[in-house]
Amino acid sequence: MLLILKLSLRNLFRSKRRTLLLGAGIALGFMILIIADSFSQGISDILLNRVVINFTGHIEIMGIEKAGRDKFIIRDKPFFKKAVTETLNSPRFKRKIARDLGGLRTIRGNAFLFTTGIGTKSTQVMLMGRPPDPRFLKSLTVVEGDPLKFGDPSIPDPAIISKSKAKQLGIRVRDTFRAMFQTIYGQFQTANFTVVALTGGSDIFSKGVGYARLKDLKQLLGYRDWETGSLQVIFKRVRNKKLLHALADSIYKKLTPYLAVISGELIRPRKHIKIEILPFKRTPASIKKLSELSGMNKGSLANMKEENSILISDTLLQDLNLKKGDQVVVRFQRKYIKYPLTVTLSIAGRIPSKIVEGKNIALMHEDQFYQLYYDNLPENYTFAPQWLKDSPLKKIIGKSWILLPRDTGETDIKEELAKINRMDTSSLIMSVRTMDETAGDIIKMEVALKSVTLVGVAILFLIVLIGVVNSLRMSIKERTREIGTIRATGATGEFVLLLFLGEIFWLTVISAAAGLILAFITMKIIAGINFHVTGPFSLLFPEGHIHFLPTASNITINFLLLLIISLLAAYFPARSAAKMPPSEALRHYE
Repeated sequence: MLLILKLSLRNLFRSKRRTLLLGAGIALGFMILIIADSFSQGISDILLNRVVINFTGHIEIMGIEKAGRDKFIIRDKPFFKKAVTETLNSPRFKRKIARDLGGLRTIRGNAFLFTTGIGTKSTQVMLMGRPPDPRFLKSLTVVEGDPLKFGDPSIPDPAIISKSKAKQLGIRVRDTFRAMFQTIYGQFQTANFTVVALTGGSDIFSKGVGYARLKDLKQLLGYRDWETGSLQVIFKRVRNKKLLHALADSIYKKLTPYLAVISGELIRPRKHIKIEILPFKRTPASIKKLSELSGMNKGSLANMKEENSILISDTLLQDLNLKKGDQVVVRFQRKYIKYPLTVTLSIAGRIPSKIVEGKNIALMHEDQFYQLYYDNLPENYTFAPQWLKDSPLKKIIGKSWILLPRDTGETDIKEELAKINRMDTSSLIMSVRTMDETAGDIIKMEVALKSVTLVGVAILFLIVLIGVVNSLRMSIKERTREIGTIRATGATGEFVLLLFLGEIFWLTVISAAAGLILAFITMKIIAGINFHVTGPFSLLFPEGHIHFLPTASNITINFLLLLIISLLAAYFPARSAAKMPPSEALRHYE
């Protein structure tokens, strides 16, 4: 084989003009292919890592609480984080995550603030909460100031914003700007942010988004230590998107909602009676059903949303000598706060004991229940009463949260939010989404770019196929007598076949290497040009430059495809030469 390769390399340069022309064509085509592929990969990197991952992570668990003022919040961050961690560490996924996703980078909480910023001028500012992590700070393109001060505890509410946003506010590094906003509870709040660094970039994302310390932002917005805006799972790389969907499906199954229950004590003089308070749904169907079961009219049940009132089983009312309109005190232990909460509730009516199997049960309108429930998570809030399994109340009792069905298609997050807004509930609504499902339009753009690259690859391979076939046929025709001489001296047909394939092998390798070098030189030159692009397309030009991202794996795959196509194109002409009888080849004249 070594002899064949040596002879092939020598023969390759005998027809210098033809070899040079074909080699130049292959090199040029391979150069264009590498540039196009690197450009496509660069845009994918921008879209995913600068936009989608920055906002949502690879997998996001999102909660929208509709009790009172709608807000993005997860009340029990440790509970949901544990569900994610158990999934990632399970034997089914642990090895696959290390291999296909490079391992876990972080599970982070999220909070963001969209506010009117006031410096010497005013403008809209979006601040995303980020911990002062060295990896995050290193990823920023800082043009002025010191990003390390973002983690300085002596600086109150430090912020990193874009240079263009600072210009709109009329401020510089070390200046402050005032933000006016509402907390997650609807209270109006103001804060002064100190600018510690400015970032460059002319794209929309770089210009429009600033950063504040996550801890500071959560405190300003009213999140407590065990609460977060959403929970985002971020991996080191993504080579297998199907694995992301499988992980999201598994996390989803772990988040099956429980019946919502406040287990506490009804406090009477010299008596502490255990009681369970459950929410009844506010939908017309639920109100109608409860009206039939309790004997109360539907209007009275619907009006319970206006005050902290409950329905109590008639047996308990009789035992405690209570009647409609009386007030009772209920105390229950909270999960994350040491001391219990005591609330005063009025009695709005009764429930027949037979439908609650004689239990000490109270029902509360979901609008009032969920505000109390979410603001003061009970110690056993995921408790599931067994007696409700066959109770007629089962369908009208609310759960700890509503889990939206998994949507594995490429959908717009706006569509999901519109769907949530139409839901007739005051419960917490949860969803588990991958980056594909959160940013369908961006993913479609990525697919479109890769499709364009694929078309370019197909065209290149067609050109290579035609060029190799024509070149080899001409070469065989010119060297027919040589083939006859080689065969007459004892060479086999297989030797001749491998000799011609060896020439194409060397031609492809040398041309691809030349094309690769030209591609890197060209990309370096183009990447140094500042295009000064503005508007929506500026996102594709970070810092005003084209972002190329050549990868060793893609270059290797493209080269192997080129080599295989070249050898396949050369095989049939070479086989014809190998089958040519020596006597006929020796009698050939041009």
